[in-house]
Amino acid sequence: MLLEISVLIFTLAFVIFAIFSVLYLIQLRKTAKFIEDILHSLNKSLPEILSKVESIAENISETSRLIRNQASSISNSIDKIKFLVDDIVLFEQKLKREIETPFFETISTCNALMKGFRAFLNALFSSSSLNK
Repeated sequence: MLLEISVLIFTLAFVIFAIFSVLYLIQLRKTAKFIEDILHSLNKSLPEILSKVESIAENISETSRLIRNQASSISNSIDKIKFLVDDIVLFEQKLKREIETPFFETISTCNALMKGFRAFLNALFSSSSLNK
């Protein structure tokens, strides 16, 4: 009797395992069919996607080439401006040296003349006030 119950339990377990295995295989087949449909639709639209990707890649390449050219042009312009500013600074320094020294010498000479003229006037007025 124990053997018969064991065989019955084993048989029921095997039947339940078989039923769940069949259900699992059916679900697996549905999933495989779904994946197959997705792959089929992907294969249909893949050439269009690839052509769009190629077009985008060409546009990006052209844009990067234009940006590189513009950056090179801007770099050249900045270099020219830098050389021009350097030349202007050198000219300003040279002009300052050329003008500054004679200007200060002229101011010193004018100051000396003014002091001499003041001294002359002071002497002139002090001698005229003594004569009175």
